[in-house]
Amino acid sequence: MSMLFLFQDEIQRYQFLEKEINDKVDTRIPVEKTDLIYHMEYLKKDLELDAECLQLTQDEFIQQHINHKNLRYIGKEIDRQEREEYMRFKFELYSVQQDYIDMIDELEIFDKRSDKAYDYIIKKFPKIDTRNLYVDGIDGCLYLGERLKNEDEPRMLGALAPGTMLMNEQEYSNLIQSIKDEVDQ
Repeated sequence: MSMLFLFQDEIQRYQFLEKEINDKVDTRIPVEKTDLIYHMEYLKKDLELDAECLQLTQDEFIQQHINHKNLRYIGKEIDRQEREEYMRFKFELYSVQQDYIDMIDELEIFDKRSDKAYDYIIKKFPKIDTRNLYVDGIDGCLYLGERLKNEDEPRMLGALAPGTMLMNEQEYSNLIQSIKDEVDQ
């Protein structure tokens, strides 16, 4: 996610939450069983290759896959069916501890705000490439930069060169605050 439309203290909070969620993903604790059942089907040859690429056994790969699909839940395998070319799995889902879910919820609010800000920018400036947006650290204004040619790989984006101001510092701050007020309600 781009942190372009967050205040500076929120950028630090976002980075902290993202790191905490990633660091604690494998130490989550199942708290209570839900009524949710997750079904998954995998081609045997794909399962073999995917597990081999990550240097895991197939069982470890399947367990890791289900536990990273939705970080709010941990899956416990309850059924496995092998067919000729594929395997089917069924998992009971257990919710994880509330403090971990709270971090995910807070991160999702930041993502919603960012999505709304991009929607606003696209409506206001319909013909721009949002990848070229940047905030100048000195004046705090929102700019639309221009891409230089990538000499090493012509098919890739080049470096971002200074461009045109889209919003001054006050307009940019007001936009962030109005979106924050709208989403946080």
